[in-house]
Amino acid sequence: MATKQEKSFCLLEYARCSSVITVQRAFKREYGKEPPCKQSILRWYRQFKGTGCLCKRKSTDRPNVPYETVKSVRESFVRSPQKSTVRASRELGLPQQTVWTNLRRRLHFKPYRLQLLQQINPEDYGRRLEFCVTMQEAVEDEDFAAKLIFSNEAIFHLSGKVNHHNVRLWGTENPRAIVALERYSRKLNVFSAMSQTKLYGPFFFCEKTVTGNLT
Repeated sequence: MATKQEKSFCLLEYARCSSVITVQRAFKREYGKEPPCKQSILRWYRQFKGTGCLCKRKSTDRPNVPYETVKSVRESFVRSPQKSTVRASRELGLPQQTVWTNLRRRLHFKPYRLQLLQQINPEDYGRRLEFCVTMQEAVEDEDFAAKLIFSNEAIFHLSGKVNHHNVRLWGTENPRAIVALERYSRKLNVFSAMSQTKLYGPFFFCEKTVTGNLT
């Protein structure tokens, strides 16, 4: 790819002699490498005559999106900032890419991720310290890793609310929001676990905790 200096050299030589072959010979003598092709030299010359510049210009052409479309996308996410672009696409009758482009490039909205945390009570600090001390002693056992079982659960509320970890809030700035989760409504727990050699579950529980009856 030719540098700006090399393009300028070709342009000046061609303006002087109007011969591509002469330009190529002069280029090879000057820079000691293969010259640009005929098409490139002529293109640079035409570009300079037409625009007065050899620089590549960034395209400013953008799809002409109606104001009503941008407005409808904004109003939709102002009403419900937790809404996904897929859902907004269905509600507004617009392609998902159009919704996303309007949010990010025209409205300058960003998806802020909510971190789901558990409230810490005063009595929890002592329990956490005790757990850390116990674990530090346990890891000294070479067979300890083989005894570990990692588990997790997902909670599905009968109201339709799902306890998930990919909540997003769309906005122009971080909302610093706090979302209260339903912890004691009627729900179904799905539990599974994994050890070094085995998978457990999934198990389904209808009670508030995984100590309830299996279904």
